[in-house]
Amino acid sequence: MINIQNLFYLFFLLFICEKVLANDYNSLIVEADNSIEYFEKEKYYLASGNAIATKNGVTLKADKIKAFFEK
Repeated sequence: MINIQNLFYLFFLLFICEKVLANDYNSLIVEADNSIEYFEKEKYYLASGNAIATKNGVTLKADKIKAFFEK
């Protein structure tokens, strides 16, 4: 029989795993064959040459991608 303490540890572990996986899923991933430039002052990335941007399960492919961000 599963005791309450083990059940608590199991739910805690599942909660932590869900948070870690959710952060990876929500992250913006930008890849490119030629270059990726970072413009801190203007707050954007510029990827060129078979550029790919992925976030929340959505993938965008283009020759150039300009991805804006907030800090």
